[in-house]
Amino acid sequence: MLSKRITEENRYALADQRNLISRKNRREVSYPIVGVRGTGARFTDADGREYLDLCMGFGVNMLGHASAPLAAALNSFDPSDLLIGPQSSTAGDVARGIAALTGVDRVAFTSSGTEAVMGAVRAARARTGKRLVAQFTGSYHGTFDGVLVAPRAGGEPGEATALGRGTPPSMTQDALILPYDASALPVLESYADQLAAVLVEPVQSRRPGYQPAELLHQLRALTGAHGIALVFDEIITGFRCHQGGAAAYFGIRPDLVTYGKVIGGGMPLGVIAGDAEFMAPIDGGRWREGDVGFPQRPSMVFAGTFSKHPMAMAVAQQMIGHLKKESPRLQNALTGLTASLAGRINAHAAAHGYPVEVEHFSSLFRFNVEGGPLAEDMFGLGLLNRGIYVWEGGTCFLSTAHTEADCARIVEAVAETAAEVAARGQWDTARPSPAPHTPSAPRAARVPAPAPVPTPAPEPPPAVVGQAPLTDGQKLLWLATELGGELGESYQVSDVLRIEGTVDVERLRRAVGRVAERHEAMRTAFDEDGDFQRTLTRAVPGLAVSTLSDASPDDVEALLHRAAQKPVDLTAPSLFRFHLVQTQDAAFLQATAPHVVVDSWSLGVMWSELSACYLGGATDDGLREPAGFLEYARWKREDEDTRFDANSALWRERLDAVWDTVPLLEDEGPWKPVTRTDTLPARSLTELGELARAGGVTKHTAALAALAAASSLLLGTEQALVMAHQTGQPRHTDKPLMGFCVDLLPVVADLPGTATVTDVAKAVQEQILSVSKSTSGLYRVLQERRYRRQPESLIAFNFEGPPPPGMFGTTATPVVRARQATARPATVTVGEHDGTLGLLLEITEDSALGPHTDRLATTFQQVLAEPSVPLEELRRR
Repeated sequence: MLSKRITEENRYALADQRNLISRKNRREVSYPIVGVRGTGARFTDADGREYLDLCMGFGVNMLGHASAPLAAALNSFDPSDLLIGPQSSTAGDVARGIAALTGVDRVAFTSSGTEAVMGAVRAARARTGKRLVAQFTGSYHGTFDGVLVAPRAGGEPGEATALGRGTPPSMTQDALILPYDASALPVLESYADQLAAVLVEPVQSRRPGYQPAELLHQLRALTGAHGIALVFDEIITGFRCHQGGAAAYFGIRPDLVTYGKVIGGGMPLGVIAGDAEFMAPIDGGRWREGDVGFPQRPSMVFAGTFSKHPMAMAVAQQMIGHLKKESPRLQNALTGLTASLAGRINAHAAAHGYPVEVEHFSSLFRFNVEGGPLAEDMFGLGLLNRGIYVWEGGTCFLSTAHTEADCARIVEAVAETAAEVAARGQWDTARPSPAPHTPSAPRAARVPAPAPVPTPAPEPPPAVVGQAPLTDGQKLLWLATELGGELGESYQVSDVLRIEGTVDVERLRRAVGRVAERHEAMRTAFDEDGDFQRTLTRAVPGLAVSTLSDASPDDVEALLHRAAQKPVDLTAPSLFRFHLVQTQDAAFLQATAPHVVVDSWSLGVMWSELSACYLGGATDDGLREPAGFLEYARWKREDEDTRFDANSALWRERLDAVWDTVPLLEDEGPWKPVTRTDTLPARSLTELGELARAGGVTKHTAALAALAAASSLLLGTEQALVMAHQTGQPRHTDKPLMGFCVDLLPVVADLPGTATVTDVAKAVQEQILSVSKSTSGLYRVLQERRYRRQPESLIAFNFEGPPPPGMFGTTATPVVRARQATARPATVTVGEHDGTLGLLLEITEDSALGPHTDRLATTFQQVLAEPSVPLEELRRR
């Protein structure tokens, strides 16, 4: 055996703990396998034998050996790119990519997970000025002396001793080690004034079946209350269970987090990331040369020759691009494959009385084998002899390269191995089974695995109600969501209500289910190519609950932001998800869905019905029968196809008249807006109603005309281009209808000096009426290359009426949240709230209105107050 011989030859020169894996009296069959090459889910050893790999680089190779991102980076890497000394040209891009995937503020790099943990602990101590760091039994945080601790036998709760030789007692004096359960909370509370950090491996790699979500939330509350850093060690869980790691999976925002393995794609890389305040000790915090010229906060020692290694950065760039494109479908598929594998193995073991169990979390799993060291060794060697590689530490991973056929082979190998161990008398509880061959028997002579034991049939999947093609608007939104990144974020809808008092979670859960039963849009998903959408008979949106007893507005916003940023798999209904954040005084109820299945009208229907079902219990007698979205989609798509030629000619003529005469933006978007909210005096709402009556128009049209006039005054132009949105539901049915039913309606408002705002409102209304039935096909026209560059002065406009009173039996008010990206350079939403008129401005610096954002609300108010004054007179003021 070459692996054995190489190990023996290397032992004299190579100091390596992998050489110590053999147990006394079993050395002849216990030695590390020496690998030479790997592709996909397999590798070949020094003897030329192929193994199905369950180690996968200790969790590094989530995409398999020699993955596409790794190959793309290495194939394009030139030796001249290996530049160390000058600042890295790619580290900033990688940092921004990690921040976008995970929602952290800032990112720093190291060469390993151990260094990342060291740096995170040091940053926590530097930020808090305290010394103690608490961690939990069963966790693994690398090989830094400060975390190599164990509970002291007979000591006080939390008292630590060195885990092994070479770690001096002084290194344990600043460490607490506690059970990973609720019994740790009072001990942590008692040391709160001394604790710098609580270091947590959210799901321990040695115990993946233990997933203490409630404990993690309690730790977040405790650390937040006492100014203690909560540090998540996600070297293994990062990017695996969720693109935002275990923090996003459990809905928790730690202060600091460490990543590694997956994001490096096979290269040595560690990451420290987190809140800007807790990252500040690394470099003094965020600062600009034009501000003060140097950091204003003290920094700690932090350096590493290879911490931003060019090759590691190149591979990480490719990994980030792949994860942005494939998440969360990638993680969901891997989790499902692993759960299926574990279930089949566990069912077989239980049926035969084998004390073997697979516990798992995401694509991480472990074999728990009872019967003592001999049984464990026999089990591991039996898998090796059958070509299944499980490394000595026992932590296993599936990758995207593993297939259903691979899993079937693993199940077969486990069944054979378990029968073999049982036949040798290692398990008293095992039932008789066919005698297996010895571990050295040739593969061709293997005894077939025991016949699989029937398991209860799973609940049949929900049936498909029907399907429909995507409308033009949906196709555009589907593509943007699939592409992800900032473009996808700009089309993610997240709506929040602040509900005074306490919300009954179970009543809310039932209400969510009932509304989903009523509306097809909440049970709709899309095929992988975006050609059609299908609706299921059953698909209940998820409801996550976070409880914050003493929360600041920033804490609530952090939770809401994290929930809104979670990626969505468009093939897996329901695409809606809900998040309830319960604080001491109020609850914040968040509904999030991709824009491709929801619009503002739909949100109004949803909130109203959700409230009715919450207050009415299981009955919804007061709710009208809803309309079906699939029927609407079929009708709309047919209308778009039929009328495209005629409508496109009309719109090209109108649009060309604008695009040929105004400055266009260089960038095609999306944009990062500056968000501003203004509440106008109560009289402004009255004046808006008076303008609507004087012009014989709706409040929507009156507000649009006032906005066009206000922009004209600020920009000194006599024309405004406003992209209005035409709601499709009331034009199609009088029944409640949820779904994306929005048409775009470009309004070119002429604003000569002799016109009054009342005149403008009448002209705008006339224009809307003349083209409102010709909007089908406009989405396709606007995707033509000529129109992708938008005018600098373009304003997207929305109008929102007042929310219905008494929702959820109390006071419920909308919460304005800043969007991270928008599809238009300027968006203005005018809304009625509590008897006043409010303006929500989302305006980028590229917009012509950018320099005038702070004056837009007052100018809008002025226009409403003087609707009969000619614009030329208003311009002179």
